[in-house]
Amino acid sequence: EQFMNSRLLLSQVVNAVVKHFQLHPPLNLRIVDQGLKDMQASIRNSQTTSNSQTRSTNNNSNSTTRNSNGYNRSAATRSSSTTSPPPIYTPPSPPPPPKRERSQLHFSEVVTLDSNDKLSISSKIENFSLPEPPTTYPEFNSLTPTQITNMLTDNTNLFPLLSQTPTFTQTEQIKNTILSTNQITSTMNLSKEESLSNLYDEVMELQSSLKAKVDTLESLKEKQLEICKPISKEKVLKYLKKATRESMKESDDCATAWLDSDGDGEGGDIKDVNGFIDSFLSQRIVHHVRNAKMERIQNS
Repeated sequence: EQFMNSRLLLSQVVNAVVKHFQLHPPLNLRIVDQGLKDMQASIRNSQTTSNSQTRSTNNNSNSTTRNSNGYNRSAATRSSSTTSPPPIYTPPSPPPPPKRERSQLHFSEVVTLDSNDKLSISSKIENFSLPEPPTTYPEFNSLTPTQITNMLTDNTNLFPLLSQTPTFTQTEQIKNTILSTNQITSTMNLSKEESLSNLYDEVMELQSSLKAKVDTLESLKEKQLEICKPISKEKVLKYLKKATRESMKESDDCATAWLDSDGDGEGGDIKDVNGFIDSFLSQRIVHHVRNAKMERIQNS
C-alpha cells in the first residue's frame, strides 16, 4: 500500500537499490543459492591462481634485472645497443569451471537443444496432459520469511506442504497413471516373450536356409557362365580335328565293308552301287566340310 501511494515506478526502485549497493557494498555477504555459491568460489580460485602466477613472474624478472645490473657495467654498456626487447607475458587461461550436479545448477542458466532433441521431446510429451503451473501459492501466504528460508535449507518441511497443493496432487495422479500403464504394457510384452522367441528361431532358420540357397545359386551361375561363354579357338580346333578323324574312319569303314561283301553280307547287295555311292559320298562330304572349317579357323 505504501508503494502504491509513493507513485514510484518499479524500475526507479530497482535502479535506486542497485545504485545504493554499488556505492555502499555490504561487508558481510552470504550467498544462499548453492549454484551462485559454487560459481563465486570458482571465480575466486581462478583469480587467486592468476594473481600468484603474475607475482611470481614479476619477482623473477626483478631478480634477473638486479643480477644483470651488478654483473658487469662495461658488458652492459657494450650490449646496450643490442638489447632484446623484454618478453611479453601471456597470462594463463583460467581453469574451466568445475562440473556440477543437476541440483546445483542455477535457475538463470539456459540449456540449448538442437532440432533433433526438440523433436524427440515434443513427440514424448505431446500426449501428456500436464496441469497448468499455478500463478499463486495460497499455502505459502501465511508463512514468514524465516520459515520460507528454513524450508529452502531443509527440504523435510517443504515436501509435506507441497503435497497439499492441487498441482502436486494432479501431477502425482498422472505419475501413477503412467506407472500403471507401463506395468500393464510390460506384462503384455512378457507374455509375448515365448512366441517372439519362437519367431526369432524360425527367422534364423529361414535365414540360414536362404544363405545356403543363395550359395547354391551362385555356384550354378558360375557353371552357367562357364558353359555359355564363347569357346576358345584351340578347343574348337581340337573338337573339329577329332570329328574329322571320325568321319574319315566312318567313310573308310563303309568302303571296306562294301568291298569285302559277297552280295549277301552286311555290306548290302553288290549290285546296289548307287546306294553305296550315296552313303560313301555323304560321309566323305561331312569329312571335307569339317576339314575345311578347321583350315578356315586356323587361317583366321
